[in-house]
Amino acid sequence: MLMMKIGFFEEEGVDVGMMNAILMFIMFFPLFVALYIIGSAMHEAFAAYFKFHLWPKCKAGFWRCLKAFQVRIMTLSLIPTLSLTLTRCAS
Repeated sequence: MLMMKIGFFEEEGVDVGMMNAILMFIMFFPLFVALYIIGSAMHEAFAAYFKFHLWPKCKAGFWRCLKAFQVRIMTLSLIPTLSLTLTRCAS
């Protein structure tokens, strides 16, 4: 700010727009770094939570549904053969 007040940049022939862009970059760079660090930490925390808590539940639910589906398919496909088996045994 002091360099702007004494006119240093104007004497050196630096464009005012370029000077403002550099100053804005200097001011916002720490904010971007902080957002990156916080975002990385949150991603790591959620990934660990998902891996150790949610993934086993999803996997168990998938296998439970698959087992129920297999049982349902087996009962539907066994009904005709079961009735044939019972009629053969009865006769």
